[in-house]
Amino acid sequence: MLGLNEKTYEHPDVQGNLPSILRSLAKPEKLRFVRKLVSTIHMVDVVTPGGLFLGRREAFDVNLARLDRVVARTVRGLFSHHTGRRLPQAAEVRAYSEDGLRSIPSEAAGKVRALVARLLRAEAHTLGERTFTYRYAIGVDHDLVSAWFLEFYRAVRFIGMTIPFSKLTQPA
Repeated sequence: MLGLNEKTYEHPDVQGNLPSILRSLAKPEKLRFVRKLVSTIHMVDVVTPGGLFLGRREAFDVNLARLDRVVARTVRGLFSHHTGRRLPQAAEVRAYSEDGLRSIPSEAAGKVRALVARLLRAEAHTLGERTFTYRYAIGVDHDLVSAWFLEFYRAVRFIGMTIPFSKLTQPA
């Protein structure tokens, strides 16, 4: 899905993988997925960040919750890679796409911006031509608490967090 995103289309790795992405969508076992994707196609207004209307084009809906779950599994794996130990299954791993965070309340948005600013000061770990870049911070008081900033193809961003079960059950 990230390779079909208009924000990622020009990335060299997406261009190189596009033929195989399209071939994979042509497989019989992907028919249900493709039908679902095609059923979400609709027209949208194209507007620049400055508010200039550029016209209309076709777009499709993406299941952000599904993408967030994939990224949460990625965070779980990266946590193990960097700490040398598996995160307990009882620990919660949450991930949120940048697009999914657009509608959060302003109070929460301020906290997310502060977290991202902190993560952007952390060391960047990059694969390919910025095909995948991530940064992270592990909690000082609790080593199962962590925060992650993940960026795919220089364009699609997610925030991830690991939260031990004990932190989830404690009163605020």
